Amino acid sequence: MAEWAEITSVTTQPLGPALTLLAAMLGVLGALVLLVRPGTDSPRQNKYEKETVRREKVRDDLEEDPQSGRVLWDAISADIDPTDPSNGAGRDFRSP
Repeated sequence: MAEWAEITSVTTQPLGPALTLLAAMLGVLGALVLLVRPGTDSPRQNKYEKETVRREKVRDDLEEDPQSGRVLWDAISADIDPTDPSNGAGRDFRSP
């Protein structure tokens, strides 16, 4: 045996593999939680919503928060002018 290839001691660092194993277990746990409680798919629930129901929701949202950008875009998508006070729901979005 050559002298330059002689092994005198071996040390291990168990922290790296232990952290990897812990992360893998957390990933599996998260996947199991998603399998048991998958949550709801909001776009799918509203996919077949009637147009009149959608308009009413937008009008209610305009009454609650006329400054919200999402509400303004939803109103425009539902062909409701959010700045027109005569439609019963819209107000001038610049006024408080």
